[in-house]
Amino acid sequence: YIPLHLVLELISITVSAMVVGLVWSLRRHRVTRLGAVAATGFLAVLIIDVFHTLSFQGMPELVTPSNPEKAINFWLAGRYVAALTMIAMALSRRARVPMPRLYLMMAAGASAALVVGWLGLAHPEWWPRTFVSGEGLTKFKVGAEYLVFLLYTLAATLLLRQATRQRSEDIAWLALAAWVQGLAELFFTLYVDVTDTFNLLGRFYKAIA
Repeated sequence: YIPLHLVLELISITVSAMVVGLVWSLRRHRVTRLGAVAATGFLAVLIIDVFHTLSFQGMPELVTPSNPEKAINFWLAGRYVAALTMIAMALSRRARVPMPRLYLMMAAGASAALVVGWLGLAHPEWWPRTFVSGEGLTKFKVGAEYLVFLLYTLAATLLLRQATRQRSEDIAWLALAAWVQGLAELFFTLYVDVTDTFNLLGRFYKAIA
């Protein structure tokens, strides 16, 4: 399961990198606020997803031994950042963002992600319990996944409304991506083992999103 998990996560990481790279390449043309928000949020998602991928059970040690809770902590952090980013994108206007502000926003996004990485590696005891070996997911983990599903549903609704108002096919695809990612979160409320079918389905849905 580990190589398959790695491939599916690398798909998501690559897409995040493409979003960031596209906005960065257009920075001299003064990107829109939507683009700046996307670059900032998905830069943070990219970094957090790398931490998650390297922390998955069975991967080599990343500062501390890899285990389910370590990977889940980074997973939840990444999904919340992605969901909130898409909500912010849906609420963003088409105003232009000057380069200095774009640099500041992206630096803030990267810094926030590195703080999450430091907390996950140096202070795992500060995080709520999310997985108990032999028993499965905790109530906190299940509740957190349902909440992020609701956030993605909100993002999809707002993006679809914006797409309809602007007659934008691109934003409609964003709305669909948010909805599919929300469905992925539902699979992560069901698994008992980090390598079971529900976990795998959630990974596939995330890659599709």
